[in-house]
Amino acid sequence: MSPEIFHSPVMLPETVSVLNPSPGKIIIDGTVGEGGHAVSLAGKVKPGGILIGIDRDAENLKIAENRLKKAGAAFKLFNGTYSDMEGFLQEEGHKEADGVLLDLGFSMRQIKKAARGFSFSENLPLDMRYDPSKGQSAESWLRQADVSEIKDVLKKYGQEEESPRVARCLKKLAETDKKITASKAAEAIASAKRKKKKRINPATKTFQAIRIYINSELEELKKGLIAAASCIKTGGRLAVLTYHSLEDKIVKDFLYRFSGKCECPPGMPVCGCGALSRRPFLKIIPESGSVPSEKEKSENPASRSARMRAAEVVLK
Repeated sequence: MSPEIFHSPVMLPETVSVLNPSPGKIIIDGTVGEGGHAVSLAGKVKPGGILIGIDRDAENLKIAENRLKKAGAAFKLFNGTYSDMEGFLQEEGHKEADGVLLDLGFSMRQIKKAARGFSFSENLPLDMRYDPSKGQSAESWLRQADVSEIKDVLKKYGQEEESPRVARCLKKLAETDKKITASKAAEAIASAKRKKKKRINPATKTFQAIRIYINSELEELKKGLIAAASCIKTGGRLAVLTYHSLEDKIVKDFLYRFSGKCECPPGMPVCGCGALSRRPFLKIIPESGSVPSEKEKSENPASRSARMRAAEVVLK
């Protein structure tokens, strides 16, 4: 039997270096996924430490649990959202953590296996929820939303240049087809697009937009960053792996605002971004803003758009 192939953790050595796990430390992996980062982090906090892993996807947690058990790691996993990490931390009897990791990507292998409509070629219902037991599916949303709402979502979360045409095609599909599958949605999007890039599927931006909207990803990120900053003890660190400009801007702005770095345009008489009106409690570390090595990008193409943002808590 051939060994099982897992999702490759992005920037693993860099992440471990930034979080600096050691015996006795408490590390929160807010997006534990299949456990790629968690296994390495949990192995380094023994003895006396613990890895607290969180994920919306129960299937991911099963995989992560098996891997962590085989590694002999001390861990506790929770099915939920990382914005609730303070509650999970307290449930384990701790008030603070030494580090928090948020990897905002997702495993395509696991998503395809879960058959929830993330893949362009799936002939299965367009769901797109990380946790199918909560919220509204993408198919249900497309049926009840009007063209204007769909257009706005595609433009806001996918930066889709042809959002009006694509929105009309998707709404027509929702009105005429009894079953909206991922493959049918991808075909409708492709037919609506005038501009097509050879190396990128025409449905890429639209699928991204719907996925972000259905799972409230950006709202979850904003709440999660605040929760992480509240959980991390003085001297502890936060590492966030981003994969597209929308989430990267949110993380960058958060770190700058609470580290006292003003992002206002040069020449402004008064700070308008809020950075200088708050007492800094974060320090952006040199590794922040780094990207995967050329070697990693060639070996794992999924890492090409990744960027690490990181900071240390200096005052609580």
